[in-house]
Amino acid sequence: MPEPRSTLDLFTEWDAGRQREARATTPQPARQEEAPRSILTRAEGVTGTAQPASYRVRIPTLKEGGQLAYHNNNPGNLRFAKQRGAEPGQGGFARFETPEAGFGALVRQVKLDTGRGHTLRSFIGKYAPPTENDTGSYIKTISKYLNTHPDEALSRLEARKVAEGIARIESQTQVLGR
Repeated sequence: MPEPRSTLDLFTEWDAGRQREARATTPQPARQEEAPRSILTRAEGVTGTAQPASYRVRIPTLKEGGQLAYHNNNPGNLRFAKQRGAEPGQGGFARFETPEAGFGALVRQVKLDTGRGHTLRSFIGKYAPPTENDTGSYIKTISKYLNTHPDEALSRLEARKVAEGIARIESQTQVLGR
């Protein structure tokens, strides 16, 4: 008799098949005229494992100022580094299939750097270097958003909240839900 499977395993298998089928049969519409995307989909990275999304990610449209983040489904404007589920996008940034997948990759990046012993200040200095950003302002803004000191250890902060702050700064993205 086969071993019973969990609801999560069944959902993950069903969702992966549904996404493959949708990619194979759905033509890609012109990005410029799309309505804001805020679909529920499978998300990864909140606990490090695949699970049903408990949040929606809304990246402002091109007309609202989301720019590359909207086109690339990348609310944190992560550079392409062969992340899981990413392909090269515009401007050297990673492109993800959904905004939720892009946000999940951002959460994974925060978790990865948490394990490297960063403080919030050193992480943002690496993530948004002064050669490309006003890093001092970025640190001040995210510290205020998180209600913490810039020299707080990244490991003491909730990775998802850090990612939400980054997405807000990078692309005015709203993360709704748990």
